Amino acid sequence: MLSMNSIVWILPVMFMLHDFEEIILVGVWKQRYRKMLNSLSIKKKPYKHFRNTNSFSMAIAALFLITVIIGLVSIITKNYCVWYGAFFAFTAHFLLHIVLTLRFKHFVPGIITAIIFLPVCIFVLYKVTALLLYSYKMLVISCVLCCLGVAIIFYFINQLISIFDKCLQKYASKEWQD
Repeated sequence: MLSMNSIVWILPVMFMLHDFEEIILVGVWKQRYRKMLNSLSIKKKPYKHFRNTNSFSMAIAALFLITVIIGLVSIITKNYCVWYGAFFAFTAHFLLHIVLTLRFKHFVPGIITAIIFLPVCIFVLYKVTALLLYSYKMLVISCVLCCLGVAIIFYFINQLISIFDKCLQKYASKEWQD
């Protein structure tokens, strides 16, 4: 059986495989469904906050760095509560992809890996729950706090993306001083 030090790295690996699907497809997907996306009556339109692949990639790089830091800190401290909560939040976000796809009624980037990885993640959570022997109360608190933490991180990353977009536009228009 794998040790927790090995299992920890499943999160950043799955994260990047899932996000490669999104990075590769989100630009052409937005182009293909532009008219439909503009006419949607739902408040939260898929990938609305990502204007281009550059800003989307920057957000993913920041989130990837966070998953790696969580893994390193978990291994160093031998405390996997935050990792468990982060892995739970990652797993739960696949459900959002499924709901989004059902509501949109068309392909949405990320759905392929969401469908493939969701059962794997549930199995990993099941096995890790037995391996760690943390109380259910501790695991629930970890999951709730990490889901809230992810929401807060997404909020700040979205704010940074608009700043990053402006810097990229400035650089592209030669307003950037060398």
